[in-house]
Amino acid sequence: MAHFSFLSFYFPLYLTLFFVAAYVSFYLPGALVLSNKKYSTGLKILLPLVIGIVLWGFQGYIFGYLHLRFLTYLYLFFVLIFSLKKKIITTEIIKESFTWIKRNIFPVVAIIILVILQLTPIFTSGMLYFDGVRFIGVNSTDGVMHLAFIQSIAHYFPPIEPGSYANPLTNYHYWSDLIMAEIVRIWKIPVANVFFQFFPMVLSVLTAISAYQLVRQLGFSSKAGYCAIFLLFFGGDATYVLMMFFRHELTFSTPVIDNGMTQFLNMPNAFARPIFITGILTFYLWLKEAKIFWGIITVLIFASLFGIKIYYGIFVLIGFSFVLLYKCIEGLINKQWNIIKVAKDILRSYLPFYLVFIFVSFAIYFPPNKMSGGLGWYPLEWPKIFLGSEVLNWGDWWLRHQVYEQANNIKGILFLDTVAIVIALISIHGTRLLGFFSLLEVRKISPAMLFFLGPAIIIFHVFGLFTLQSSGGLNVFNFFVVTTVILSIMLAMGIDLFFVNRKKIQIAFVIIITLLTVPRALTEIVGYSDSSYNPKKYHLISNDEVEAFEYIRKNTKQDSIIQSHPVNPVDAETPYVSYFSDRFSYLSGVRLQITHNQPVGKRSKEMHTLFSSTDSPTFFAKAKEYNLDLIYIQKNVEQKLKFFPDKNLIKPIFENNSVIVYKISE
Repeated sequence: MAHFSFLSFYFPLYLTLFFVAAYVSFYLPGALVLSNKKYSTGLKILLPLVIGIVLWGFQGYIFGYLHLRFLTYLYLFFVLIFSLKKKIITTEIIKESFTWIKRNIFPVVAIIILVILQLTPIFTSGMLYFDGVRFIGVNSTDGVMHLAFIQSIAHYFPPIEPGSYANPLTNYHYWSDLIMAEIVRIWKIPVANVFFQFFPMVLSVLTAISAYQLVRQLGFSSKAGYCAIFLLFFGGDATYVLMMFFRHELTFSTPVIDNGMTQFLNMPNAFARPIFITGILTFYLWLKEAKIFWGIITVLIFASLFGIKIYYGIFVLIGFSFVLLYKCIEGLINKQWNIIKVAKDILRSYLPFYLVFIFVSFAIYFPPNKMSGGLGWYPLEWPKIFLGSEVLNWGDWWLRHQVYEQANNIKGILFLDTVAIVIALISIHGTRLLGFFSLLEVRKISPAMLFFLGPAIIIFHVFGLFTLQSSGGLNVFNFFVVTTVILSIMLAMGIDLFFVNRKKIQIAFVIIITLLTVPRALTEIVGYSDSSYNPKKYHLISNDEVEAFEYIRKNTKQDSIIQSHPVNPVDAETPYVSYFSDRFSYLSGVRLQITHNQPVGKRSKEMHTLFSSTDSPTFFAKAKEYNLDLIYIQKNVEQKLKFFPDKNLIKPIFENNSVIVYKISE
């Protein structure tokens, strides 16, 4: 679908349609599930939306694998019928929301400002400007990849790799793309707007509401809830502080593992955050109320994380396992070590949910990810990056470590490794690292929740510090990313616990945390704001290319296979030709496919051989062998064909100043 500008009539039109789609596809199904529950206004907004989003993912996944995707229309039809029957479609929630906003106008305005700031790095991407379609930063690679994935899933399920035609989309947790693709498929809203503008607004608001509601449900003050929101949005690394100490310079150019203001540069992570936090909330309600209903809801929410972002799924699997262990120990103590009674209670209350959770999670994860690889033991790779020449450049640490290794000084090595770990954790978490101390104060945190959070946080740091992915390498930073969510919330609760009845100290502590937290986030915001309008900092798909892609979409068959030149620099990174033309490529986005452990070596050689052809018959024969229909060439020296095309075999069907498109004769 064509791109348009913010000033176009289409933008507000599709934005309105998206909110209608979100209400019908997400809110109403969730509200139906919760129709007999009475909760606060915040939960009435949060729970239906999150549950509805999760259900939307499940219906897309199940109907897709059954090859019965038309059933989505029946799903929405029955949702509307039952919503009318149960009188869910009313203005009551709107009235309640406005009443709550009036009572909390200042926090609401503050949250709106935070949401606007958080949208800065992503919101301006994918739109049409006077010079073409712009993409900011990583949006030009990972963002375009997701656009291609969403488009592919909207057309086919199980999805096909858009940059590797006929190969399934594997080794990737694509549920966030699936959820957006279902909106694109059913409601016909442009992919770029769904990804870059519309969904980020919803997810940002849900992140704020979920953090606030979780803190409040756990028994902490509204101030703690607002503090949690602040830390989730502004929280970032503190490497710049250490740079001032080690290198005597103030710089924000060091590696960023997690920054709340840039969370939408990793859309699966942004999707997972509010769902993960809401899942913890429903898990707490299940433990508190011991109702089967909350157990089922929790299992569905937690299982969906295995499709959205596997790291969050692993965290809840570890947490759930330790809670089960805690319940066994608690039962043995309370029932005087009567193993049979404890076994019956656990079997009746928790074990069935645990087993169903594992079964559903694995059913979601393994079909597309069975070849994704695992983890290898590589100690302290991330700490060594922070101590290396490009960051802190602490040469003395490296020299001492070498000496201790040669002398087999185990104590010295352990001491230096501990120092490296501490520096890495300070660099990664910044002020959020103080959230660890909340684990020491258990007056308001139930033992079961401590068992859910504590061991998983520790295990995740071990994974992040001592392993690497077999295919993604340093992508184990995602273990740290998950823990920053919990540590942000734990720090907010800790401030409430440690400084109760000490208002002045509490205010001073909050001010100090704010001063240490904000600089990194503000630097990122300013940088991305500048990138939106600085030609040197954004990537541009020119008007000539946009014109060519528009021609392809309107004048070629939907099942045509398009191929760009292998030295096309953007298409070698991400499948942008596939996305913009809305056609599958034989090979594109090679770098990203390699990071997903896709076997692209053979096709890469084939394409280099194809474009090395010195005559039309040879090129034509090979193109037919690979089922290519369209050849997309940028008009520059590097991509120029090595022969003059025979129009009977390779016919030019479109040409402008920058691009020429050839059609392979049938």
